[in-house]
Parts: sequence; structure tokens; C-alpha cells
Amino acid sequence: MASIVRLNAQRLSDRLDAIYYYPLFLENEDRLKSSSIKISHLKNIVKEGRRSIYFSTETLEIDDAPNNWIPFLTADDFGENGFFVNLNSRRRVSPKFAEQYPKGQLRGNELLVKVKGPNQITAYNEMPPENRVLVSGTIWGALVKKEQVDPHYLVSVLSCPYAVIARSRLRTNLNVEFLAPDDLLNIELPIPEIREAQNYIGDKVRLAERLRERSREREAEAKKLFEDAISWEKQLEYKRNHAYVSVDDLEQRLDLNFNSPNRLSLIQYFRNSQIILEFLDNITEISAMIGWKGLTTEHYTDKGPWLLRGIEFSNGVIDFDSLISIKQYKYDEQPQIHLKQGDIAFTKDGTIGKAIVIPLLSNSLAAGSTVARLRLCSEHKINKYYLEYVLNHPVVQIQVFSFATGMAQPHITQEWIARLQIPRCKVEQEIGNKIHFHHEALVESGNLTTAAKLLVEALIEGKITEEELETAQQALQKGDREPDKAILSRLTRKGIDIKGEPPLFPDLDALYEIIDQITKDTEEE
Repeated sequence: MASIVRLNAQRLSDRLDAIYYYPLFLENEDRLKSSSIKISHLKNIVKEGRRSIYFSTETLEIDDAPNNWIPFLTADDFGENGFFVNLNSRRRVSPKFAEQYPKGQLRGNELLVKVKGPNQITAYNEMPPENRVLVSGTIWGALVKKEQVDPHYLVSVLSCPYAVIARSRLRTNLNVEFLAPDDLLNIELPIPEIREAQNYIGDKVRLAERLRERSREREAEAKKLFEDAISWEKQLEYKRNHAYVSVDDLEQRLDLNFNSPNRLSLIQYFRNSQIILEFLDNITEISAMIGWKGLTTEHYTDKGPWLLRGIEFSNGVIDFDSLISIKQYKYDEQPQIHLKQGDIAFTKDGTIGKAIVIPLLSNSLAAGSTVARLRLCSEHKINKYYLEYVLNHPVVQIQVFSFATGMAQPHITQEWIARLQIPRCKVEQEIGNKIHFHHEALVESGNLTTAAKLLVEALIEGKITEEELETAQQALQKGDREPDKAILSRLTRKGIDIKGEPPLFPDLDALYEIIDQITKDTEEE
């Protein structure tokens, strides 16, 4: 049934569409207006806004494009939630095409907002690119007036829940969501008058960016160590381009999936390279549920143990915001798939073969019916992060997809998970350490950008003051982390000072340790 909202005539603007006056949008506007923080329009803190319109755009994936083609920046090259830009973009355009649009080139000190299509995220590019980079027409860009606002604070503001809702209010076009530049420029934003309060939040984003960069470096180093240790490139020499299968290779399954050229060439490679292998069930205890004894959405709850279904993690990071909670008694029914720190979760249905080491948790966690729990055996020494890396590597992924059954819904049983063969090498510990750092840095980077958004919200709601942020920023500049620690310890994933909610940072000492590590690495360089 439709609802009717009564409005004071003074609240009406030149927008007459009903959705613009939806109660959620009005409440969001009122929330900012009632705040004590200074409000500024975006147009007052940026300049030289632009959105390039291209005609007959032809792009190629980076792996398919000639070396001289120009990066074509889209929102896919932003971080998952915005904030950061990967200049080595996924798509390329020809130099001839790029020359036709000189005004489309990426600039230094440029705020970037996706204005066309869903998920209108925001990022910031600080330095001018060394080579040409063209910006997609789905992105609006403007230069930031640094004398008026910290650019990384500005990205935090535009990424916080208040601004996301405010931008949604301004969208037009029912077929393709679009945010007109003029509307965007008129959006009202909370801008602290105390510059050090802005810097405190902005520095969280800058720190997150440094952690992301270090994370990528460690991941690349781990990859090189592994490739060198098992000479993975040589595996291509054994690649079979035909379906001939010897009797010795048939084993007990005759299906084409099991006897795929990829798997048979891998077997031959293992034999010829004399790589040391161990079956997975020799080094881990495997526990996989077939069903959850009637678990339904009726057992979901706002607060309670988390359920890991496999869709919530990738690249070593769990998206805790997407986890669902289940009732305590349902969790207690299944102790054999409770997950604890150091276990490995391994997907066995749907998107099969993804693995992740479970980090330090601030809440109980159980594996869903699509996830197997791998728990390292104490008598077999293997670095858990090395094992996770190998499970996600083609050397095991080829086996996973060869062992799988099911067409519409791929599935790998516990029996066949146990038969996955794990290559061993002399640099397992070193690889594991780099992957561990890679994960920790990514996790803390994500936590820091979340913290930046939550702190903006806390300012709007009056739960924290500019003076508190200023004090913490001044203390950090003197090497004193206590005020910073006091603020960060108040944050949960749902806001600041939310009772009963797990902390955003389960271990602040771990955060500071990794910050100290990258600072030390930078100084040594």
C-alpha cells in the first residue's frame, strides 16, 4: 500500500519527482542539517570538473592489446569500495583513439566519481601519471582545492553512508542510473573547520593505500618464489593438445573431466620433475557438511555466530559486512565445522576451490554447507599460508576442476578433496610469510578505509568531535598512539560505540605492528 508524506512547501525544490522526497532521503538530509559540523557544497572545494564523451569506443583487454595501447580507466580499476586507482587498467584503447580526446586524460590531484551505472563509487588520483591514461565517460573528475580540504578526507566523505544516500537521491534515468555533474557539484558535505581533524581521517586512507601497495608487492614476491621453486613454466612443455589417454592414467574414472588434457599433462609434469607431493588428507583433517539439518532463513538473526558460505571471501580477505548471523543453538548443533583462527576454509560447491586461512575473529564462525574445513595435522609441518597459496594456485586448481562433478552446480566431494596433491618445496616458510603479510595488509587496509567512513558518520552524528580528532592527530605526530588507539577501539563495523557489536579492529597491536613494518621497509629502501 502506498504511503503519503506531507511536506512543508519550503522543502520543495525544482525537483518534482516523488522519489526525490522519499522519507529516507529527507531523513538523511535532516541528519546533516542538524549536525554542528560545517557544511559545504562540493562545487566550493573542487574545480575544473569534466566528463569526457567518447564516440565509437573500441577497447581490448590488457592481455589482448598491443603494448603501445593506452590504459582506459573505468570504475573496475578502482578499489572494490572506491578510494584507490589502479593505473594499470584492465582495458586499453589505441593511441590513435586517445589522441582524439586529449581532454580525457587523467590528471594529478583528481577526484574521480563514477556517475553512470550502478555502484557509484569514488576514488582519488594524487600524482600525474607518467604515461597517458584515458578516463572512461562513466567517470566524472575534478581537481581538488587542497587549501580548503584534505583530498583523502573528501573521498572518505563521498564514500560514507550519508553521501551514498545523498547521491542516490540525485540519480536520474530509470534505464541507466546517471548522476548529472551539476547535481553532484551541488551536493552538501560535512567539512570540519579544523584541518587536523580532516587530516586525521585522510591519513587513515593514505595509510590504507600504502598497505595495499605493500600487499601487492609481497604477493608478487611469493608468486616468484613458488614459480622458481617448482619451475611451473616448464609445465607448459607437457601440455597435451589431444585426448589420447594411456591405460595407466585412467585410474577408476572414465569421465572426460577427470581425464582432461590439463590434468594428464600435470601428472606427467609431476613425474618428470620429481616434485615431492603429499595428499591433502595427510596434512589436514577435512570436515565437510552435506547439509545443515534444516538450516533455513528462519534461523538467520541480527546478532549471533557468523556463517561462512564461500561468497564472502576472495584474495585472502573476508568481507565481514556480508556475513550473515545464525541463531546460537543452530551453531552449537554443528561443532565439526566450527572455524577457528588458523583453519582453512575451502569451497566445495558452486565457485569451487577457493581457499582462505581464517584470521583472528571477533565472533564465532561456522562453515556453511558449501564450505569444507581444513585443519592442519599437528604431526605434519606445513605453513598454513603456503598451503592456502598452493590450494588457490593452478597446480591444485587443475586437480579441483578435474575431480569435480555436476554441470549446473560444480561440486567436489570430501573424498576427492582428500586426494588433492600438494607440492612441497624448500621455501614454504618464506612464501607463507609473504602471503601472511599480504593478507594482513589487505585486511588492515580495508579496515582503515571503513574507519575513515565511520568517523565521518560519527562527526555528523555528534558522537565524536573535531577537537578529539585534532588531539589524536597531534599526538600521532609526536609518536603517541594512545589517543588514536582510544578512538579506533570504539569503532565497530556498524558504527562508533555500538554495544554488543564486534570491534572493527580485533587486534590494534597487530595494526600498529604492520604499520611499523612498512615504515621500516620504506626507511631501508
